Amino acid sequence: QLAGFGDDDQLLPFFRRKAIPVFVAEARKLIPYLADAVPGWFQAVLTLYDAEGNKLEFDDDFRFHPDPVLFFEVPEDGEYELEIRDSIFRGREDFVYRVSVGELPFVTNIFPLGAPKGRKLNVHLTGWNLPVDTLTVDTTDMEPGIHYLEVKAGKVPSNRVPFMVSDLPEQFEQENNNTNSKAQAVPLGQIVNGRIDVPGDWDVFAFDGKKGEKVVVEVTARRLESPVDSIVRIADAKGNLIAANDDYKDPAFGLITHHADSYVMCELPENGRYYVQLGDTQQHGGPEYVYRLRISKPRPDFELRLSPASMTVRSGVPAPVMVYAVRRDGFDGPIDLRLRHRGEGFVLAGGRIPPGADNVPVTLMVPTPRPRPYLPQIEGTAVIGGKEVSRIAVPAEDMMQAFIYQHLVPAESWMVYATGRLVKGPVPNLLVTRSIEIPRGGSAEVVVRLPRYIPQGGELKFELKNPPEGIAVENVRVTDANAVLTLYADEEKVAQGQAGNLIVAISLSRKRDPGNGAPVRVTVTPIGVLPAIPYRIGPGDG
Repeated sequence: QLAGFGDDDQLLPFFRRKAIPVFVAEARKLIPYLADAVPGWFQAVLTLYDAEGNKLEFDDDFRFHPDPVLFFEVPEDGEYELEIRDSIFRGREDFVYRVSVGELPFVTNIFPLGAPKGRKLNVHLTGWNLPVDTLTVDTTDMEPGIHYLEVKAGKVPSNRVPFMVSDLPEQFEQENNNTNSKAQAVPLGQIVNGRIDVPGDWDVFAFDGKKGEKVVVEVTARRLESPVDSIVRIADAKGNLIAANDDYKDPAFGLITHHADSYVMCELPENGRYYVQLGDTQQHGGPEYVYRLRISKPRPDFELRLSPASMTVRSGVPAPVMVYAVRRDGFDGPIDLRLRHRGEGFVLAGGRIPPGADNVPVTLMVPTPRPRPYLPQIEGTAVIGGKEVSRIAVPAEDMMQAFIYQHLVPAESWMVYATGRLVKGPVPNLLVTRSIEIPRGGSAEVVVRLPRYIPQGGELKFELKNPPEGIAVENVRVTDANAVLTLYADEEKVAQGQAGNLIVAISLSRKRDPGNGAPVRVTVTPIGVLPAIPYRIGPGDG
């Protein structure tokens, strides 16, 4: 830990001549983002000195990763000094780190970056202190998606590197394919494993298409730890540019801050041959500049994220959860959500992501407290191309970087801690089973059964949490058991067909007169939230 401004730490390892130690720092890997600092993470710097204090090596990142990695060939026996500090000499309680030191196996790059399911192939490895330079990978039992590879030097494992398994046919890039006249033919619906061999290299691929046909061209490189900063262009046989893209943000990869992979989906203007030109925008190239290129018709799909990944709730009390849809290749249909858990009494309210929506707030209610966390899952189901497709939501923390940027950082499991005593009696519930339709420019009522745990005395207040623009609570009537909320939709700020969920927060306002002419004191106590209220904007009265 670097506890204060200007702090630095030193290690004093001893090495033999010709040893090749590797120094691996983990700082940003431990705490990916700092909300209130610039840079928005602990930017570690490693410096290696000899016994006389001479600087031998320095590193402040490994390629595009902020965490540095040093490789060093020892010139003579002796003690060396490794220093770690922040790049601008910051330090505080969350500037924590780990440093691995030794003749460790470390993989710098692999080729290819992936393979189709049901294939056995050799993956070539490059790095330091590796026991082998080829790893045989059998993808027969691997599901499509990203998996991780590693090798072991004795009992010491290397770093893990991503490897993508697909359900499409694949081929390798064949040089020399640097111009349209030498383009490598690729049938639609295939993936190419290739490499930007030298700085300035362009790889060109040709496919045949029909007028009105939609085509997707996607590069996967940075998302698989490759330094390629891709750019793709699609041109017709006459050389006219049809579409191009440099960077495309993929919100499913929350640890990436430079989304350097390219993505294009376009409609072909006529029958004929088309050319995909792929290069590196920074004019770099070399053995490590590898990529995967998909040329196919759109393959609509989706992924789900939910946040927060870890939460503490009161048993029997709804708690808000945000569910995010990462839509692929133009999929914009609705996604139905359901809770997967073996226990009884769990309630997920608002379980639908509307068509075209990227996120929706829902609420979760857990029945009974217990000392260990519950590990539920949310599953999303959609109909795509006439087939039902289901995906499990990946838990993630919504983290802020440097005061402004937000990232969904994935976690291993969704942990829900339930505390407090089980509240007997009525629980909060909507007294309707359908979505509330609010007329555009008008209002609608929703009746909610109030929970028993609301304290007596004082004035109940109901307020929308992070509502869509133009929707507000216009009026509230409270009876002994129910609350009737009137919801209003501003005609100028909402659109007909707009849909989603509303989260209503309840608080209790109490006034206390201390007497003696002193001002009246008002205390506001948060009570919780109501179950998520599904809504839809209908046509206006006019």
